[in-house]
Amino acid sequence: MKHIEYALLDIKTAITDHLQTKLTAIQTEMNTLEGFTITLTAPISTAYYIHELAAIDQMPAIQIIADNTNVDIPGGKWNDVEHKIIVVCHVVATEGREDYCAKRAMRFSRAINEIILDHRTIDGSYMNWYATSVDYKPMMTNGNDMKQEVWINTVVKMIENA
Repeated sequence: MKHIEYALLDIKTAITDHLQTKLTAIQTEMNTLEGFTITLTAPISTAYYIHELAAIDQMPAIQIIADNTNVDIPGGKWNDVEHKIIVVCHVVATEGREDYCAKRAMRFSRAINEIILDHRTIDGSYMNWYATSVDYKPMMTNGNDMKQEVWINTVVKMIENA
């Protein structure tokens, strides 16, 4: 069985390799549609985490968090493995505008979901990676800064050869 930590690392690689490209395409599309500019920038390389943190110092940031693993063990062999993983996007708007923060949260969520669709098979061994739900957490303020989290609940299913 491939341990959940491998799945976390594979997901981190898929997101870090493709997030800025997705954000740039979404930024171009939505800014043209709306007629004003909201800049979307992927996190710096040190702001991607595969664990929980008590506080996030660098924004934007991405956390890829292990939730749980379900296994099917017929005949004592680990065959079907399902990892539940949460991708958390931390976004900020320093412009003092709540709508900018909300739009960034929605656009980061869209980018992550597009990456999931584009990379359903990871590392050649996972059967499927898909999102099950997206939770937009309440916005918080700190002076003029608006901060919001988006939790994208995902499942990575894999089948090991018995």
